[in-house]
Parts: sequence; structure tokens; C-alpha cells
Amino acid sequence: MILKHEDQLVDFDLNMLEELLCIVDAQLCKLDNEIKQCPDPDSFGLFDLCEGVTGMGFVACQWYLAATCGCLKLDKHDALQFGPFHSCGLTIVQIINHAANYWKHREEWVLKKREKDAMRTIAALSKLGIDCEGDYVLTCALVDINALKTMQFKPLISVLEEWSKKALESLKTDKMKSGI
Repeated sequence: MILKHEDQLVDFDLNMLEELLCIVDAQLCKLDNEIKQCPDPDSFGLFDLCEGVTGMGFVACQWYLAATCGCLKLDKHDALQFGPFHSCGLTIVQIINHAANYWKHREEWVLKKREKDAMRTIAALSKLGIDCEGDYVLTCALVDINALKTMQFKPLISVLEEWSKKALESLKTDKMKSGI
């Protein structure tokens, strides 16, 4: 929920997302330390745990996107067009949305023929140079879209904040176009 008081915006959902992502980042940091100390982190499942925690981080970010679109009464597909852009041509929030969908639905894809949404998700993540049939797709995506090239979500907060401001600005633009 976004509240405006004079010229000040308070984004309660972004505040909650920051807290959630702090927990995710702490877990990723802990796992990274365990990986560095483990003689065979792959066999011990540590890379898989990182992938799972990363998937949950992307889903938390996707929740924020959906909550903001709902609060502002914006079509999510349209709102995902707002930058900033990644060098692959997609917006960072489009990549976040696809990564969350990959995490939530990829297990279903082996049970049935891949549908249009699955193919769109795979095509988007493939634009990053990621093999969606390979391992650790989400971990690779996180590092790729992270300005610091780390396995952390905190740098994405500023991207999401910029996106929400552009989404809010789009409402003002629409009102001006319609003469309201």
C-alpha cells in the first residue's frame, strides 16, 4: 500500500519486502559460507538450497509487483514495461517476474506440454544467456540482474523503488492525457 502525505510517499509493501529480502539475503550469505567450507557442496545439496532460497526471494519481489499494481489499479503486464532496463532488452522487473514464475511453475512443466506462459518465461530467461534446462537458473539470473553481481536481493530494492515511482508517474500522465 502506497500512501501520499504532502510530497512524501510511504510504501508499506516495499518496507515489508525489504524486511523479507533481508531474511532471504541472510540465508543466502549463510549458505555461501557453508559452500566455501564444504568439500563437496553440490553433493551436500547446498547449491540446490541456494536455488530454493533465491526462488523464494524472486517470489517475494513478484508479490511486491502484484501488490503495487493492485494498489495503483494498473494492469500488471503494462506496468512491467517500466524500466530500468537490462542490457538484454527486458526491464529488470520483467526478469524478476519471469524468474518468480520459473520457480513457481517449472516442476509442472515436466508433467505436461509446455504452454505459452512457460515458453515465454524460458525465452525471457534465455535472453540473459541462461540455459533453462541447466542447473541453478535462478541463482544465475539473480547475479546477472544485480548491479553488484552478487547473490543478494538488497540491490534490487532500489530498482523496485524506481519502478514503483515510474508506475505512480504513469498514473499522473494518464490523468493529464484524459484532462483530469
